Amino acid sequence: MSVEGEGILPPQIGVNPSSITDSVAINDSLDKTIQISNNAVSGASSLDWSASLSITKNKRLHIPAASSDFPRGEYAPSMGAAPADGHGIMAPSYPPFNSALSFGSAWGIEQANGFVTYFNLILPQVLNNLGPDPTDVDFDNAGDFGPGDQSFFYNLGGGTGGQFMKVDTSTGAGTALGAILASGAETWAGMATDPTDGTIYAVGLEINVGSTLYIIDPVNLTATPVGPVGALGIISLAVDGNGDMWAHDLVTDNFLSIDKATGASTVVGSLGFDANFGQGMTWDPETDQLYMAAFNNTTFVPELRIVDKTTGGSTLVGVLGQSVPGGLCQLGFLAIPGAGGQVFISLLPPTSGSVDPGDVDNLNVRIRGLDVGDTTYTAVIAIVSSDPQNPLVTIPVQIYVPPVVGINDPNQSPYTFVISQNYPNPFNPTTTIKYQIPQSSQVTIGVYNLLGQKIRTLVNDNMEPGDHQITWNGTNDAGVQVGSGVYFYRFQAGDFVS
Repeated sequence: MSVEGEGILPPQIGVNPSSITDSVAINDSLDKTIQISNNAVSGASSLDWSASLSITKNKRLHIPAASSDFPRGEYAPSMGAAPADGHGIMAPSYPPFNSALSFGSAWGIEQANGFVTYFNLILPQVLNNLGPDPTDVDFDNAGDFGPGDQSFFYNLGGGTGGQFMKVDTSTGAGTALGAILASGAETWAGMATDPTDGTIYAVGLEINVGSTLYIIDPVNLTATPVGPVGALGIISLAVDGNGDMWAHDLVTDNFLSIDKATGASTVVGSLGFDANFGQGMTWDPETDQLYMAAFNNTTFVPELRIVDKTTGGSTLVGVLGQSVPGGLCQLGFLAIPGAGGQVFISLLPPTSGSVDPGDVDNLNVRIRGLDVGDTTYTAVIAIVSSDPQNPLVTIPVQIYVPPVVGINDPNQSPYTFVISQNYPNPFNPTTTIKYQIPQSSQVTIGVYNLLGQKIRTLVNDNMEPGDHQITWNGTNDAGVQVGSGVYFYRFQAGDFVS
């Protein structure tokens, strides 16, 4: 092992590009490559790095979660109803309003009292009643929003019936779609939609025997086994914006990562509390947080918590539905709109590595054009490395999805107005800007300095529909080389401006 201070030079990280700004058409996608280099001289230490993603459009700060040991409760692990004669003796301490939390809402079915509910994530004490529970299932069911239409969520009932239905988020009304059964004596205990590709997963559970991961087909009403999870009590499931799957084992109250390809599980750490009865977990696309709902068997109170994906520890957000210990209230599952829909960006594996001095690793990023045009999406890619002088490098991402422009002429090319990020960026001595137009248009592209002064007109001409590109050599309109720095370019084609 190399030890700094004993003649071994430390690694030096280099990252290119330092930012990502681009456009992508609706329902289109593009891949970007980030080069991670070890710029240290030969003989220095290797550079260890790991990348993570934070989606920042409408995003608020994370709140920390810490893991701690906890005493197991007096009741056996259960996905059934919390006993009314619980002996909670520990007075719960609820945090005050925290502005770092999401202002979004979550949905579920409050099965202790039998109604469809939604609540604000910063005020989980208030569970709004949308109408009676249409599922006719006692406590052990699964649910989540599917890909696409977010006006309803899917519910997969436990027990032997396995009724699959969709529930309207405005009225609470349920529409039965048919039966989907797990294998043997397993009952459905968790459901999660992968936001990166729309795949719906579910977990079948036979308590203290084992759990199995399945892929659910909501059209053909089938459940295809992926494989055994290797834990005795998987009760809740979630998939985050990177496509990583997570779960809660109610037998051990451990937080687990799940391999979507095999179903195999790995323990991340203890949740830090006795999470018994009414368990659910979901990913919030607004904050990139994992929320979970469960009865705290020690305080005998239903709680909403945030789980730290690194340690498995959880942080209390607030009580669910009431504030008096012993009051019956529990969600059969937890679902957040948008979690089942596509996210605009994800990191492709591998997301970590080790680079020798003078070598380069590539981190690939996939960007998607979501179906809301004329919208700018933002994110931050964080790269943590073993470079002691620069242990954290952040790469801001800004992606514009232009509006769809209708074309009446069926013989005309099916383009939309798109202006792409220049490449390379940073550059020396030249950079290229690509753009596309759907119809003949007067196109202007100008380069501006930080004061907003135009220094160069790159294009000012009537252009035909199709793909185009222009190269800038870093000079102004007088042909004089401009200084190093940050510059902006403005694209206008007809009435479209970006």
